[in-house]
Amino acid sequence: MKAYLIEKFLPSILLQSLILLVSCGPRKYAASDVSFQSDSLYFTKYAKLFKIGFVDSHRAILVMNPWDSTQIWGGFIVLNRKEKYSLPRGYQKIYQPVRTIATTSSTLFSHLQGFNGLKHLSGVTDTAYIINPQVKLRIRKGLIEEIGVGNQIFDEKLIACDPDVVFFSLFPGQDFSKYEKIGILALPL
Repeated sequence: MKAYLIEKFLPSILLQSLILLVSCGPRKYAASDVSFQSDSLYFTKYAKLFKIGFVDSHRAILVMNPWDSTQIWGGFIVLNRKEKYSLPRGYQKIYQPVRTIATTSSTLFSHLQGFNGLKHLSGVTDTAYIINPQVKLRIRKGLIEEIGVGNQIFDEKLIACDPDVVFFSLFPGQDFSKYEKIGILALPL
């Protein structure tokens, strides 16, 4: 039962982790909030940089710009993998269940470990500096690929580890659009 609950709620937990960790500037376009309906059952009490709700009966999240919380940074809609849905302008899709995750920051490890999500980790940067025993073991077994060093991402290795979602630490001049074009959802930490 515990494994079922973890699998069922993993996309939601990842999305919440993303939203709590968002720390980047505005995107080229922001999600339109015209069709966004706030959720009256699930809402945040303290966090103010995101809104949980629905767009056309699909679970949706609006992430606010941290430098101007009156502006929307981006929107995300959670979809079933088999579902066909035409996204509104400015929204990105997050498929559930999330199968694999890559990250450029070890700060995500504790979030993943908290709900037994390290088994979904497929790529990390700077493997020489990782101290988490579970992650180190998965690297030794070849289950986790080193996708970069420092702020340099090895594109081929990132693509080879086939993550559904990649969480990036932000460095000047980064462009995530190339990953999004090939179906990898790129999210800032």
